[in-house]
Amino acid sequence: MKLVELQHKRILVTGASSGIGRACAMRAAELGASVVLTGRRSDALEDTRRQMANQESPTVLAGDISSPDFIRRLADAAGRL
Repeated sequence: MKLVELQHKRILVTGASSGIGRACAMRAAELGASVVLTGRRSDALEDTRRQMANQESPTVLAGDISSPDFIRRLADAAGRL
């Protein structure tokens, strides 16, 4: 039994290309969340997506979160899940 379940939840994970961000994204997906992965390195984000092969396919957006245009794209992506 899972202590926490995230089904029907959307999770936006910044820094999902490595380290703590990647671990958080993978755990959220394991708990049932729909996940949006973001970070600056698209190749590393794709690696995270591949590691989540047994989970629902996450949305992946590479970019710089200091950019207002990128923030709008993230908000749009998070709303589509």
